[in-house]
Amino acid sequence: MLQMSWQTFRARWQLFAGAFVAVALGVALVHSSLLLLMAAVDPVLPAGLSATEIQQLRAGYDGTSSLLAMVLTIAGFLAVFVVGSTFAFTVAQRRTELATLRLNGGSRWQLRRLLLGEALILGLLGSAAGIACTEPVLRGQLAVLRSFEFVPDSFDAPWRGWTPVVSVGVGVVVGLCGVFSAAQRAARVEPLEALRETGAARRVMTASRWVVGGLFLAGTVAIVAIAPSVPADYALPLYLGLCMTLAVTLNAFAPLVVPLASRVLGVIARGPLGELAMANLRAGVRRTSSIAAPVLVLVAIVGGLAGSVDTVSTAMLRERTGSLTGELQVRADRPVGAELAALPGVRAVSAEPGVDLGPDNPTAIAVDPAAYQATHRVEVTAGDFVAVVGDGVAVRANATPGRVFSLGDELLAPDGRRLRVVALLPPVLNDIGMFVPAAMGTEQAGTGYWLRTDQPDQVAAAIRAAGLGEVTSRADWLEDFRRSQRRDSNAVLLALLGAGTLYAAIAVVNAVMIGAADRRAEFAAARLTGLTRRQVVRTALLESLAVVGIGLTLGGLAAAGTIYGVSRSLANLTGHWHAEVPWTLVSSLTLAAVLLVTTASTLSTLAATRIPAIRLAGAGD
Repeated sequence: MLQMSWQTFRARWQLFAGAFVAVALGVALVHSSLLLLMAAVDPVLPAGLSATEIQQLRAGYDGTSSLLAMVLTIAGFLAVFVVGSTFAFTVAQRRTELATLRLNGGSRWQLRRLLLGEALILGLLGSAAGIACTEPVLRGQLAVLRSFEFVPDSFDAPWRGWTPVVSVGVGVVVGLCGVFSAAQRAARVEPLEALRETGAARRVMTASRWVVGGLFLAGTVAIVAIAPSVPADYALPLYLGLCMTLAVTLNAFAPLVVPLASRVLGVIARGPLGELAMANLRAGVRRTSSIAAPVLVLVAIVGGLAGSVDTVSTAMLRERTGSLTGELQVRADRPVGAELAALPGVRAVSAEPGVDLGPDNPTAIAVDPAAYQATHRVEVTAGDFVAVVGDGVAVRANATPGRVFSLGDELLAPDGRRLRVVALLPPVLNDIGMFVPAAMGTEQAGTGYWLRTDQPDQVAAAIRAAGLGEVTSRADWLEDFRRSQRRDSNAVLLALLGAGTLYAAIAVVNAVMIGAADRRAEFAAARLTGLTRRQVVRTALLESLAVVGIGLTLGGLAAAGTIYGVSRSLANLTGHWHAEVPWTLVSSLTLAAVLLVTTASTLSTLAATRIPAIRLAGAGD
């Protein structure tokens, strides 16, 4: 049977082209991300670094690890989604071929084996191509990580002997998972029903769609219900999962939306060609759903993720704006705290060197509590921040995910010293989870100083004149912070959404072209009844644009649900409600989807109608 699968794979290679590219791209991305993740989880830190530099490097590696874990998750999700929808559509297009096989004595089990064998071949060949493409993908990801300073220029990800095996396994599993549901459905349909397109063969809302849609809908409801009570470090990844569950749910129930959407769009698409396009939309629900699926998932993930990142960035900027009360910030290449305090007009100087408490403890800075409170607004939920002296420390509620701190708890410092929690602070979005006594930190190059002064301009001029370091006003510092957040957000979106956009583009083009190739006889019949070739192309184009509209609408609902969930979680954390909708990105995405589908539909319909209609009438393919 595997030999027969190979023969059908070769004969029908055009149907598998999109799925093959998706598997290859997915394997290359998974393999590259896996190599980078392994290198970031256990990084080699250069010798001779200060505690602040070690802290910054570790924070960068932690962010890189989280980013790469998200890339792996999204890449796997998109690969299964794209390959699954492509295979389901492909199997539906081959209904006559598969029904003939059953009528000639093939059993249901043999049919399943045939399709699973094709998926195995696809997975192996796609994995081999993906492994071969890993190096350029790896170099591209490294360039992005380095250019946005997530990792230092010295960071590299050497190949590991076991990662190609895992990646090949991923490719094979993606192929088999993608075809499994379609194979089960094809085997259950009676051959005569498949030939006549009656009964189960005609039904689009199958039992598997109801089950999958119901399960993912239940998962969506569960995430929405529990997310507000989940710590912030877990809430955002959870809502990215919400984006995926919403996409799958809406895709499963998309066939229910198509008839209603076609009637609504029929009000806009008037005239004989518009009415014919909407009728085709209702008649080809499976084709409509297959083409709309990648548009849906693209908008859901891109819009949901971009909106989530923008919402969090805005919340962080508001948080920093509200917490800072100091007027000037100074960074120097040497300890200058005492000299700054001696300047006329300076009321308080808060030195904030980083302290390395090891990977098991929260990120910490050493502060003088009185000076820190003079330059920052500090809210305390229990204890007293002034007691951060000796062995006393202040800890934020979300300092360590999964751990709840209480007054009197002890933490072990790397030098064996026992630290006691004397103050509990409310959760925030920044990465400083603990404040330790000033005696535990050492002013060094790169230490930040916040100054409280009633004469910021004069003090800033005195600092520059004395060469004490680079001085920045509070307003300029906040603007730099905003730009830094935007830069980091762009890095995250570029790393995550570049692959998603390419996946969706491949799937859309593949679905449109397969659908057009299967409709050659239908197009020929339309031309024999009086339509010109141009009118047939226009009708197919109107139909395709309507499909894009359905995909954009459903994907927009999924993205809006994700942004709402993130905003709700942040409101519970910070007390402020705010949501950012990435209108520019969504508009660009809409335009790109329309252009892509317009081009693919026009070219594929022209190709399907290039043969004289009389030769194709009644041909069936």
